[in-house]
Amino acid sequence: HKNGSLHDFLHLSDEYNKPLTWNSRVKIALGTARALECLHEVCSPSIIHKNIKSTNILLDVELNPHLSDAGLASSIPNSDQALDHNAGSGYSAPEVAMSGQYTLKSDVYGFGVVMLELLSGRKAFDNLKPRSEQSLVRWATPQLHDIDALSKMVDPELKGLYP
Repeated sequence: HKNGSLHDFLHLSDEYNKPLTWNSRVKIALGTARALECLHEVCSPSIIHKNIKSTNILLDVELNPHLSDAGLASSIPNSDQALDHNAGSGYSAPEVAMSGQYTLKSDVYGFGVVMLELLSGRKAFDNLKPRSEQSLVRWATPQLHDIDALSKMVDPELKGLYP
């Protein structure tokens, strides 16, 4: 896909990548949600992606999202040991970190982290930030309950151009 991954578009600045507008971010979020819904609700049996993160959301020329790396290796016997893709990346649901078991809910957790990336423009885990801000989820969680803090969470690249 011409525009690479969502991660590249959000976090690797170059002369080709303009900041994503609010409407583009919403379009990417909705398209990704539809793809995940298809895996979870339309496929029979349901497919657990196991690796929802911004590097696995590819963007075409029109910024339509396409999910990649759908965790199909899990259909191969004894492959679970090699599938800990998200360990330490900031996308793993707490229950996956504790049990190693992926569920539909752990996919939704990963999607939530992608939503925070789209909102804030921050990486899921950034070791260049101060320790208290390295994990996007830990940084964002207390602010999500404070309406006044929400405006401070929004990506400054949006320059206030969002509803």
